[in-house]
Amino acid sequence: MKPSADATIDWRVLEAGDDELYSSQCLYVMAHPVTRKILYLGKADYSTVARRLLCGSKLGVWEALDSYDLEGCAVLVGQVQMPRGKRLSSKLLANIESLLIMIEQPPGNSHCKRSRLPRPGLLVRCVGDWKGRGEYYLDNHC
Repeated sequence: MKPSADATIDWRVLEAGDDELYSSQCLYVMAHPVTRKILYLGKADYSTVARRLLCGSKLGVWEALDSYDLEGCAVLVGQVQMPRGKRLSSKLLANIESLLIMIEQPPGNSHCKRSRLPRPGLLVRCVGDWKGRGEYYLDNHC
């Protein structure tokens, strides 16, 4: 029997002009099209995925990842699904983002790779077009 997750992220590869570019309160990933390696993982909380990808503060990230041929990269959007009776808060979205960054170690991310504010027991499930190492991610920090 599979464990019950605190949040399930349903990941989908975006196509040009996809409406999910305008989603908010979700996660997004830049992934290499051949190796499937996650190059950058971020959250769109009070903004849209499109705005976050085009944000001036991301220029340094994209320049640092230039050797990965960003032109061919896939963009994935992860919609967070919560169990019945639970709601997604900004704090929980940030906890989920930092947990995935800590475990996946994307080269384009600089924060949350060595330390993060833990949420012990948080169990996140990634489904759909997810490019990461596994399906379940557990915050086992005490």
